[in-house]
Amino acid sequence: MQQAKNLGERLKNLKIVKVLTSDLLRTKQTAQAVLQARSEPLQMVENDLLREREFGDLKGTSYADFPMELFHPKSDYQPPNGESWETFHARIGRAWDWVLSHAKSALKGPEDVLLVVTHGLVKSSLASRIWNFKEHISFENTSVSTVSLAAPHQIHEINCTSHLEDLLAAESEDPKAKL
Repeated sequence: MQQAKNLGERLKNLKIVKVLTSDLLRTKQTAQAVLQARSEPLQMVENDLLREREFGDLKGTSYADFPMELFHPKSDYQPPNGESWETFHARIGRAWDWVLSHAKSALKGPEDVLLVVTHGLVKSSLASRIWNFKEHISFENTSVSTVSLAAPHQIHEINCTSHLEDLLAAESEDPKAKL
């Protein structure tokens, strides 16, 4: 929650006109923390297209017990009753189209910002398949990426966690601290 509060402080002076979020609790809580840092109310729209990859029968399993190939995008591993990479990437393509449709209707000026709050694998899929980022990237919680909506999608900032520096410094001083 502290990461989300830091994110809200970082973004509070941007001209955010709408917030799009996954319908899962963690992203909604992050979006709410950003909204609480602002003086004016904003519309928040949820969509299950922005959800993390569906892990099927592995849901609720500790990350330490996950098969590592589950996170490797070139793996053909499909979790039992979960999404294949192919299905996941197709869904994320539809999610991006949905984001673009909201951008068209919400963004009126050059300073307007559409905030999208989603999950790490979703951002990895967008970065590699839509934004044409050449390297595989593992996104940090509450990291900021800024991308132009017009194709080709110019990446201005990717996986930036500068708003978390104080938390990261505290963690390095206290190995038992958790972010």
